[in-house]
Amino acid sequence: MIVVASRNRGKVREIAALPAAKEFDLRSIAEFDGCPEIAEDGTSFEENAAIKAVKYSLWLKRTHHIWPVVAAEDSGLSIEGLLGWPGVH
Repeated sequence: MIVVASRNRGKVREIAALPAAKEFDLRSIAEFDGCPEIAEDGTSFEENAAIKAVKYSLWLKRTHHIWPVVAAEDSGLSIEGLLGWPGVH
């Protein structure tokens, strides 16, 4: 099982449509009862993705007694000419 750490149904559909995804039981984190919001308080997009992956993985193990692969991503816009604005937060 691979759990996509996103509540965005469009994003999950895009991933599920990839040919390689057909080989896996792909789920959205939103499918799990009691799914918490995870604070994205990292200093980079990469750090925020890692935070979501780790925290959702631990939450799923503790509350649903499963230990799936959790795939997370975080992205945004950072404009160099505007000193990185709007940036990570």
